[in-house]
Parts: sequence; structure tokens; C-alpha cells
Amino acid sequence: MHRMNRTRTCLIWLAIAVAPQLAATAAQAKDESVASGFLADYQHLVKTGPLRDRYLAFKTPMATAMPKIFMQSVGVFPVGAVFEGVDPALQAQTLADAEAALRARLSSSGQLVDTAGPGTALLEVVVTQIQAVEEGRTLLDLVPLRMITGRLKTAAKGAALEASARFELRLTDTATQQVIYESVHLRAGKGIGRAEDPKTRITSESLKPAVDAWASSAADELALKP
Repeated sequence: MHRMNRTRTCLIWLAIAVAPQLAATAAQAKDESVASGFLADYQHLVKTGPLRDRYLAFKTPMATAMPKIFMQSVGVFPVGAVFEGVDPALQAQTLADAEAALRARLSSSGQLVDTAGPGTALLEVVVTQIQAVEEGRTLLDLVPLRMITGRLKTAAKGAALEASARFELRLTDTATQQVIYESVHLRAGKGIGRAEDPKTRITSESLKPAVDAWASSAADELALKP
């Protein structure tokens, strides 16, 4: 009996000792699964939004509603990246579509300005991935998300796929250079077929719902309402 108690005590102390390491490892795994490196710190992002429309976001407590926003052109990160299996023309079109969609919504809300200056915020937006994912998965979930990686022809045999894009944005106060708001979205578009089908391709049409859904959500977020 005494031996069993000693064993149990040892196990309890072992669990206490390794718990911080396990927590740190889990946090690191979470960070690495979404981190492209564009944002400075992914650890402070939290799951936000309704269950079927979740994303990761951070908002400083000092943020004020409806800031005036100067928006830079939408780019890719890493800078100059061409996503595997994606036609460069399609990638360029996706960036242009994302920029036009978000600019239109911010202009409609009266937040968009033509020049950066006192009392404005700088908005930087990048696309960090365009690829196919398994169809019908809850998209955030975000950590972990079972993505189809590599070329479509080597994807899981028989899997139904849909186009997806990942967007990251950062809003910075131009006067203080402090980050006001950041978010990471993974958005799904239309189904594109099955992995074993050689005709399966990501197209502008299949990505459009992802771009539109992201732009609509991003514009709402950037209002920074309490």
C-alpha cells in the first residue's frame, strides 16, 4: 500500500513538473501552424467570430472605433512568393480582387483615405497561401487544419477539394507605430473536384467566394467596434 502511494505521489509530481513544458510545446505548435512570419507575434491571437466563421484576431484595448485607414496594396508573404501549383496570373488576379473588394467596403463605410497622416492608421494585407483543402471542414478549427499540401496530383487519393486562401492583415497607428489590430483568416471557396482528377484546378471563380467572404469580414472587423 505504501509503495502504491509513493508511486502515485511520484506520478503526480512528474505531471506537475512536465505540465509547463507540455503547455509551451502546445503553444509553440499552435503558433507554428498558422505563423507565416508576417505578423510579429501570433501568440496573442485568439479565436474570434461565430463557430462556422472563425478566425484569429488581436485588438489593442486602446483601439478607437471607425479609424481612418490608409491601405497599402495587397501583396504576398513571403515577399515574391509564388504558391505551389497556382498559376502566377491567378495569384495576381486574387491579390487584385482582394484589394478591390476590401477597398470598396472601406470606402463605403467612409474609413478609407488617400494619404497617411496624423490620425490615420496604416493597413497592410498579405495573402500567405492559396491552395486546395479537403472540402467541408470547419475552417477554424484553424489550429490544426489538415491541409492538402504539395501539388494537387499528389494530394490524398479521392479527397474532394475546395479552393482556399489565407489572409493576414495588420493595422498600425501611423503616429505611434503601435499595432492596433491584426487577424488571420483561412477562407474556403468553391469545390474544385477530386484529388485524383487531372482536371482539378484552382480557378479565379472557385476562389471568389473566399475573397468576398474575407473582405466582408475584414471590413466589419476594421470598424473596431466595442
